[in-house]
Amino acid sequence: MDAPRIPDWILTGRSPLLVVGPVGVGKSTELAFAAQALKDSRIACLVPLDRFENMRTLTAEQALLRVAGRLAYVAVRALHLPITPALLDELDMYGVLAGGVAPKVTGMFPVRSERDVGDLAILVIREIARKSTQGRVTLLIDGLEKTPPEPARLVFDALEGLHSEVEIVVVVPWHAAYGPGAETVIVPGEKLVVVPPVEVEGQAGTAGVEFFRNVAARRLRLDEATIAQAPDTFGAPGGVLDTCARLSGGIPRSFLQLLADAVSYARILDGKDWPEPVHVAQAVADQRESFRRLLTPGDDDALRSVDGKDGRNMALEQKLRLLAHGVLLERHEKGQPVMRPHPIVKSLL
Repeated sequence: MDAPRIPDWILTGRSPLLVVGPVGVGKSTELAFAAQALKDSRIACLVPLDRFENMRTLTAEQALLRVAGRLAYVAVRALHLPITPALLDELDMYGVLAGGVAPKVTGMFPVRSERDVGDLAILVIREIARKSTQGRVTLLIDGLEKTPPEPARLVFDALEGLHSEVEIVVVVPWHAAYGPGAETVIVPGEKLVVVPPVEVEGQAGTAGVEFFRNVAARRLRLDEATIAQAPDTFGAPGGVLDTCARLSGGIPRSFLQLLADAVSYARILDGKDWPEPVHVAQAVADQRESFRRLLTPGDDDALRSVDGKDGRNMALEQKLRLLAHGVLLERHEKGQPVMRPHPIVKSLL
């Protein structure tokens, strides 16, 4: 039986949902899927904070304003709700309202510049919930995994002030999920959803490898007929696609990077349109070198000692650093969380 996904938890009343996972695993994709799946029963608003803000300097006030501005934009553009012009004008004054949504004649409505931004966000949420047919607002907030620990906690505190008004799904950084301070973010009753790497090894990995083949077909706009015209070493079982999938560690971003680099090597070095195993080997060597530069003294022994364990035996700061860079992956095997070095990293140990 497949594990519950974000919409399943929301529809059963679990909020907030805190989402964590390796870099490049597809957390943003999961949030986008959830927003689409919930749109008939919720005002599902995806808020990609990292597209609008510098996440390293993000403040709680900026986060709340961006949430309110994005929600108002969705309400007007997608749901065609008649939002009070004064509220839109106030959001526009803060610069968080996308073009074409602000009143046509700005400045004609009284602006409450002294209003607390948390109160403004709640006013926007309540008005949209009241005027919509769905009634319930679900915020899916992406990008906070890029925020340093202290600013992140302040943002989480601010979002907690919205909890009684909305359902919240938020991607959190690894430091919010592990070790001292995690209890300030993950409090009793909150659900932590881990987005694990795709399984690509052994018999259980057959479906995962096929998933990556489909990802490649979509990204490269390849249909089966086109793939059939490629050299056997590309699409055949055990060929380029399968090798990139297995060496990715189940991380979609890693898979696409390996494939893109292999394609580039094929064209630059040999003038070929289709990469061959030798080009994949060159792409792997590049990623191996990138990982090598991330490793510091003591990491090799620590990665060997944690391989296949749940991670409690690794120093917290070291674990967070390696998880954040995708050097170490948290997987689920036989229903239990285990730590595994990225396959390309393992070749360095």
